[in-house]
Amino acid sequence: GTKTGPMSTRGTQQTTKKYESLAQKRQSPYYKTFRQELDKFIESRPEYSDIKEHLDYLASLESTYKQNASNAAGSGALGWFQFTDGTRKQYSNKSRVDFASDAQEQLLAAAKYYRNLQNSLKLWGGDPNDFASMYGMWWRPQSQKDFLNDPNYDYVTQWGESFRDVRQK
Repeated sequence: GTKTGPMSTRGTQQTTKKYESLAQKRQSPYYKTFRQELDKFIESRPEYSDIKEHLDYLASLESTYKQNASNAAGSGALGWFQFTDGTRKQYSNKSRVDFASDAQEQLLAAAKYYRNLQNSLKLWGGDPNDFASMYGMWWRPQSQKDFLNDPNYDYVTQWGESFRDVRQK
């Protein structure tokens, strides 16, 4: 990874923008279906009710609520939560195609993975209820761990995606 200086954009404008962005994303024609599936999932698995809104926000950032979204340009990640094949296989025994078309399977895999990431973040001294930290974990756990130890840390992928930019979404 690369190191960069402190973040230059902070303040309430970003927070306002974030919520506007979420509201805009919820105008997606896919949101209603996602929310119905999420509600059904939480009803059948109340142990994940504390992360319901985190899962909603995560899906907005990762796929704009498109269940079969695919990242063809880079990692090949797919679905609401943009699982790479390696991560998907840890949380689901379904094939790539079946996983992409199974809403409840995607939600269960995401909830289990999110909970495991929360536990790791807590062990590393981070706040598992802070969504920015959790989104950093979702994107690249090692980068979030390094960021906890050095707030000036950044990581940039071969596709030009920056860990610091991801945390600011």
